[in-house]
Amino acid sequence: KAELARRFPAPIVVGEKEADLPVWPLFRQNATATELVGYVFESVDLAPIPGFSGVPVNLLIAIDPKVSFLDVAVLSQHEPVFLDGLGEVPLFQFVKQYQGLSLKQNIAIHARTKRAPDATHADIDGVSKATASVRIINQSVLASALKVSRKKLGFAQGRDALGWNRNEQAQP
Repeated sequence: KAELARRFPAPIVVGEKEADLPVWPLFRQNATATELVGYVFESVDLAPIPGFSGVPVNLLIAIDPKVSFLDVAVLSQHEPVFLDGLGEVPLFQFVKQYQGLSLKQNIAIHARTKRAPDATHADIDGVSKATASVRIINQSVLASALKVSRKKLGFAQGRDALGWNRNEQAQP
């Protein structure tokens, strides 16, 4: 919790780790009310997808109540391409691209051409020579953030895999 308070300084306050899901709520105190700013969590607790080395990359991920990424940072990783080859800087630059993107967008990795982001999609730059690693990291980011957003923020509740509301007829 002390490390989270360092990463999210005042006016943000880090709440207690929740019992039902391994997340910490982030709050901001306004004059008379406490406002939920988002949730912060470790990807390895929610989506421990093995990396190229066989060990999951552990990311610190923060999302806001509108399911946008506040931050994504690398806590630990054992990917050979970043340890023995390219160094960690390209990995740190890769994960910073999530900041400001939303789970409402289809986030895709593109190495050559990149479209301008809009409400439904966002392309992020890949890392040359690290294709497998960044794809696994992308899956870790999205899978863990989806678990939190569904359980804590009601994101995509009552919708099927295509985004259709089960309680309505043919309405997205």
